[in-house]
Amino acid sequence: MSRCDLVLASRDWRFEPALDHGEPVDVYYRLTVNYRPKATGR
Repeated sequence: MSRCDLVLASRDWRFEPALDHGEPVDVYYRLTVNYRPKATGR
């Protein structure tokens, strides 16, 4: 998977802030992205 493919795939993800009673609150996020390259059939 190329860097371009990773960038295109990540465009679908949208950040949404954590809310407490409808108000944004400070939190720490850990975002893990797992991917596998496509088989090339070689």
